[in-house]
Amino acid sequence: MDALTGAVDFAAYWQPPHEEDELLDSPGVVHELKPVAQALLDHPATDWWSRPLALDAQRLPQFFEGPTPPQAPALTPPHERLGAWREDQLRLNEQFRAVLEGRDQLAGRCPGYSPLRVSGDDPAEQFARMSGTWWSTPNRGDVPVTARDLPPIGPVALWLTEDKLNWKQAHCWPVAAVQPPRSYEIDAPQAWADLVARHPLDVTDSRRPDWGRATGSDGPWLIPDWQAVAREYDAVHLSVLGYLTTSGLPVPVGDGHWTLLAGWDPDATFWLTDTLAVTDPAELWAHDDQHEWVRAR
Repeated sequence: MDALTGAVDFAAYWQPPHEEDELLDSPGVVHELKPVAQALLDHPATDWWSRPLALDAQRLPQFFEGPTPPQAPALTPPHERLGAWREDQLRLNEQFRAVLEGRDQLAGRCPGYSPLRVSGDDPAEQFARMSGTWWSTPNRGDVPVTARDLPPIGPVALWLTEDKLNWKQAHCWPVAAVQPPRSYEIDAPQAWADLVARHPLDVTDSRRPDWGRATGSDGPWLIPDWQAVAREYDAVHLSVLGYLTTSGLPVPVGDGHWTLLAGWDPDATFWLTDTLAVTDPAELWAHDDQHEWVRAR
């Protein structure tokens, strides 16, 4: 779990790869590490890496600092929020395109971008320095996101969360689907590409600066239209093996388009419809003196 957590903690989709990443991607190192990878996959401790959505063991974490009473998570229908998310993506794409085409004189209006345009700056150079929404998932505040409870480790979301803050405590809510959900499994790059191909949303302009730095590719980039996905599926689950084989790598979709799985934690499930309910009181988890997550009560 420590090694898997390290891989998740160092995931970054808005900057060039680290030197270690480039070294580990070299053919000679890959060749030497393949037996290690196979030994890991053959070990019983990693059996859950390839398992599908664990319907009977889902936990929804709420991270916090200081004394905070548990507050039941909002599990209301996310349909309207997914519609607003889609409109935001289209608007963001247009904002970035306006900067690239020299139509926006104050590039600082784009989310995540602070420096204003300096007189005489080339629009293409200004565009290349921009940063915005680098993830390919729905916004986490818009839909519930859960992961399995894995005794004796506990809820794996405590360990496996990308771009996390220095959280020390968490309320973990046991939740369950109120009816058998229509679920989709992302267990390999092809499964991710198939989902994108069925429900494509073009985000080339808003993702090109960040994902270009991270992958060296200009796209064009597609992600799933999550509002459309919600008409077909209630939940989308990313297995650990799906994460390790797909996340951060340019994946071809077809017709010259590409996609990137970014901002999605191993074993996390995004719930796109009104499907979940809280089944028991929240469990309190906290860091101990060894910085390990332990159940406090």
